[in-house]
Amino acid sequence: MKRFITIFILIFIYQISKGQIIESKYNFLSLYPSLINPAYYGNSGKIDFYLGQKIQWVGLKDAPENFNFCVNSPIYDNMAVGVRIKKQSLGIFNAFTFNAGYSYKFLLAGKHSIALGIDFNYVQNSTSISSLSADELQDPAMYSPVLLQDNFYSGIGVLYNYDKFYFGVSSPVVYDIKTDDAFQYNYIFTYYDFYVKDKMFIIQPSVFTKIEGWGFKYADCRLKVDYKQRVFVQFGYRTLNEFAYSIGFQFNNFIFSYSYEHGGRDLAPLSKGTHEVALIFSLDKSKLSKSQ
Repeated sequence: MKRFITIFILIFIYQISKGQIIESKYNFLSLYPSLINPAYYGNSGKIDFYLGQKIQWVGLKDAPENFNFCVNSPIYDNMAVGVRIKKQSLGIFNAFTFNAGYSYKFLLAGKHSIALGIDFNYVQNSTSISSLSADELQDPAMYSPVLLQDNFYSGIGVLYNYDKFYFGVSSPVVYDIKTDDAFQYNYIFTYYDFYVKDKMFIIQPSVFTKIEGWGFKYADCRLKVDYKQRVFVQFGYRTLNEFAYSIGFQFNNFIFSYSYEHGGRDLAPLSKGTHEVALIFSLDKSKLSKSQ
């Protein structure tokens, strides 16, 4: 009976998530902002690889997990492309997403620039029912076509950059074929790098905001302090009463980062927090071309 109730709750959560997507609130957006906005493709001028895993609400049975593998690169002048593979799970429910996108940067006067990005997504939904009992398999909600349909949607983004200031706006789901909805939600992400003592320290405040419909959903405020571009610490607060503490290390072209997150209005007493790890690797295209 307890397992049946758990499944019912998970089905309810899964059905109300937009486009059958389990939202993951990333803690390392300033390291790889193209996770939420295709306009950032090629922004570093390098070939960037991202490998990330987030395990939410540890200790809570059948809690969400999120895996991402991404790569983006400049291809010609001011153009760039990116590809992303994402796997999400929530109890017996799974979603596999393949994403491909393109961006173009317009260079303006001085240090100003504006980049436009677009991406296309294919989502394959599935369920893992091998562990269910005979009674649970008879639940008609298990066979709802809403849970099993594949889905296509597209997203757009804009990025404004001036020197060390970045301001991006994106709409991850411009149009959802399954729900026939447009502009379901929008993201705003902005940050600024303060250089101290000739980049010995880089202090970076950032704010991420989610707008759903025409209303405010939540904001994520972070402060990151980087020492000699070798090690950084970051503290974050999300207006859902969630706190995150992160640390990262950089070795040449590699960045390894870890984040622990706790809190939440409803789940804090039930879980042991959320863990996220990310590995980023960058290749300098100019050096790669010379070596060839």
